[in-house]
Amino acid sequence: MSLSPDCIPCILKQALYAARIAKINDEKIQIEILKYVIKELNNIDNIETAPELSNKIQDIVKVFSGINDPYAEEKERNLKRASKFVPYLKTYINNSYDKLEQAVRVAILGNIIDLGANPDFKLEDEINRINSNNIVLDDYPLFKEKVEKAKYILYIGDNAEEAIFDKLLIEQLQCKNIIFVVRDSYILNDVTIDFAKKIGLNKIAKVISSGSKVAGTNLKETNKTFNKYFFNAPVIIAKGQGNFETLMNCDREIFYMFKVKCEVIAKRTGYKVGTSVLLKNPK
Repeated sequence: MSLSPDCIPCILKQALYAARIAKINDEKIQIEILKYVIKELNNIDNIETAPELSNKIQDIVKVFSGINDPYAEEKERNLKRASKFVPYLKTYINNSYDKLEQAVRVAILGNIIDLGANPDFKLEDEINRINSNNIVLDDYPLFKEKVEKAKYILYIGDNAEEAIFDKLLIEQLQCKNIIFVVRDSYILNDVTIDFAKKIGLNKIAKVISSGSKVAGTNLKETNKTFNKYFFNAPVIIAKGQGNFETLMNCDREIFYMFKVKCEVIAKRTGYKVGTSVLLKNPK
């Protein structure tokens, strides 16, 4: 998905937030970071998507802070916060008529945890709306049919903390051969191999890195292992706006699960900001 002018102020805001997350509290240094970000905007013609630009901004913050994973503490706090709801959500799924559908709802609501596009998220409110019309599942019947027949499923993760909700969906997928995809390096609060192992995802799925270093999946960066699965997978699930932005124009059928968090994505999808969706793109 091509970069929109509306992405620019959002990226600047994200840079300032990232600096503060990295405990860069000196306002003079914060301004210096923003100056570097503005310089980077001069090369915007060579940038195709917002996640690619975001990655450059995160690299600038890492240089100034000297911290490779600025979001580490925040991820831990959010993981503890989200984990409290897992027993309730498991019971909710297991007591449902269609366990898979409710697990899809749970996985989608987890996408509210976003320290890039939506740092002021309210997880509790999202869980309270799990059965609301704010979660659009128009493509669920086809999704259910496809996953029931699939020999394997490629599940591309997004944010680290929401992966505990992805686990609840993976447990309900009848396909026993799940390949769960993580980021190649620390970017925002996205899931990496070490975090996936920390929450036990490697016990229920094969965990691989995509090779992509952006908050999404940049097919120009992906490795051979990922490409083998991606271009042959009977079913692909992709979590989060970043994966939607970077993959929406590729020639693969993909089931996206995410919350619409900005007007740019609202215009591209036709859904209002705040809507959560299971959205299939055509081949």
